[in-house]
Amino acid sequence: MITFRSKVKNYQQQVKMPNKYLSPLGETTLVAGKVAQFENYELSTADSEIIESLRKSPYLGEYYWEVDENEINDLREKSKVQMVHGVRTPDNSVEKPSESVTQDIPKHRGRPKNPERSDRPLDKILSD
Repeated sequence: MITFRSKVKNYQQQVKMPNKYLSPLGETTLVAGKVAQFENYELSTADSEIIESLRKSPYLGEYYWEVDENEINDLREKSKVQMVHGVRTPDNSVEKPSESVTQDIPKHRGRPKNPERSDRPLDKILSD
């Protein structure tokens, strides 16, 4: 079983194009193609045709890459515990950050206002 990871959550790549065949009697037969479909950034397959097509594709390394089995287990362990504006525990409950962490965050962005500065044209008009 070979595993590939993708940058796109539900990435799809055409492995084998669908074909139409015309019989001697004039009937058309459609043979379905194959699609490699990643689900949740991951594709695990044992199909040799899909594996060879993905390895030969020019998109290997750009949109997806092949992953070792040890790396897969590490990624799954890391995905269980994540940081999102707090600490995400393995049971997916979120603990709020402590007060000391939130006090370090600035309350405003940009340059602070200076009330003594009155060289703006609008301030001169309003003061008269």
